[in-house]
Amino acid sequence: MKLFEIWPPKIATWMERNGMPVDKIPKHYPECSGFIAGAGPVIHSPSANCEYVIRPGVDTQYQKILLEASVSNDTRNIFWFLDSELIFRGPPTEKVFITPVPGKHTLTCMDEEGRSTEMTLLIK
Repeated sequence: MKLFEIWPPKIATWMERNGMPVDKIPKHYPECSGFIAGAGPVIHSPSANCEYVIRPGVDTQYQKILLEASVSNDTRNIFWFLDSELIFRGPPTEKVFITPVPGKHTLTCMDEEGRSTEMTLLIK
């Protein structure tokens, strides 16, 4: 038997980025009927309540938007969805960028346990 500490998303991400070892929580035993507690991902980028403006005359490949979120240390993979379409699946430490497309979009970040955070992304 081993005791694991589950850190809140912001603290777990900060610890990992600053070289402090954070134990990964083992996967949930599928025959256990318990539910998964804890906070969902915390989206840091793009910023909430901001309008993103595509600059005229600059190719959109140079105007990409970073997707970044903090997750707890029991998370191995995250999933990014843009308007309900999966655009990324992988480790939360991997840098992910999207090319801006004008419009009002729904951006969702979900961990492998189904905990999710959603935001509106407005691009003009």
